[in-house]
Amino acid sequence: MATLAEIRNTLKAGDTEAPAHPACDADLLARLRSFTAAGETDHNICVELDIRPSELKEYRRRLFEQEADSINGSSTSDTYIRYRLRMERICDDLDGVHHGAVESRQYTAAMGALKAKAAIIDKVIDRGQDMGLVSRVAQKHEVVGGVAVAHLTDEQLLGRMKDLHATTQSYMDKYGTQSMDEVVIPDIYSEGE
Repeated sequence: MATLAEIRNTLKAGDTEAPAHPACDADLLARLRSFTAAGETDHNICVELDIRPSELKEYRRRLFEQEADSINGSSTSDTYIRYRLRMERICDDLDGVHHGAVESRQYTAAMGALKAKAAIIDKVIDRGQDMGLVSRVAQKHEVVGGVAVAHLTDEQLLGRMKDLHATTQSYMDKYGTQSMDEVVIPDIYSEGE
């Protein structure tokens, strides 16, 4: 099997395509992936991997094909789990940032770390719901319009709604559609009582 140095020498000798040596390619592609994920510039990647820009282009093409194959071969749940695990690692990093900021009394930075973590958690839940892997639960209201409804059966709730409708209708019958300012309010208390 050819060594990484032999492969590089072959490429530098004028070959336009990177050779197919799985062991060497796997190491180089793994390192390329790390440098790319870290946001390294093409120049720095070429220096670190000791390759030319044309070689970088070919290796990057292979890396992207490999990544696409990995994604296309994954189920929705696998993809979501990998995403969630990455977000958990980021949240762990943010915990460290928060702790360091509190220790150094940089409270604005500490609050920023907490807000970023909360946003990530919300996004993980939203993404899981969008992918159909996290169920959406309707918000449960226990008191509506001053009426405790959580303990009511469907029939009891329907009865309460009918009662409220009848009460509203009686007000409409008594006062019509006149303005509330025009309604005469009777005295509740009379003097001397």
